Amino acid sequence: SSSAAPPRYELTVLPILDGSEPQATSINQRGQVTGFVGLKGFIYHDGTMQTFSLVDRGYGGYVFQASINDHGTVAGTASCDSPSDFCNFAFVYRDGKVTTPPIRIGDFGEVSQINNRGQIVGKYYSYWDGDRRAFLRQHGVTVELFPDATDSAAYGINDSGQITGYTSSHGGYVGY
Repeated sequence: SSSAAPPRYELTVLPILDGSEPQATSINQRGQVTGFVGLKGFIYHDGTMQTFSLVDRGYGGYVFQASINDHGTVAGTASCDSPSDFCNFAFVYRDGKVTTPPIRIGDFGEVSQINNRGQIVGKYYSYWDGDRRAFLRQHGVTVELFPDATDSAAYGINDSGQITGYTSSHGGYVGY
């Protein structure tokens, strides 16, 4: 009886920055890693950590969710001012510039992923009305994926535009 060799992998420990430990949230095919450290977002590649701040650019608070595509474009979620505020917003970081596309993500919403075509998916959620809605943003337009559902989320999107997530729009929860 022969047993398969255990998988080989290499662990890269990300550097501590300004006394804060980074939290990685996404990696692309080029090996670029993105996430957040302290109040900043980062891209880590080949031993170098490049940070970006939304506070410095007048957008508000801290980065806490980010996804990166193979072009090095980061899409993510940031808070408005502090962890105790009930306000999140979407951002895109590309070529050293932060933009905030008009995606309504509500109090607790989040951007989940960006693909290589620049399509962004996620969910918006409002504490006040309780609805969670999956969205897709492409070509400058944001659309709800299940407008009749009160609970849905989009978690992933591939380069063909196929989206994964869940919805309650069919009489119960279903994955898609």
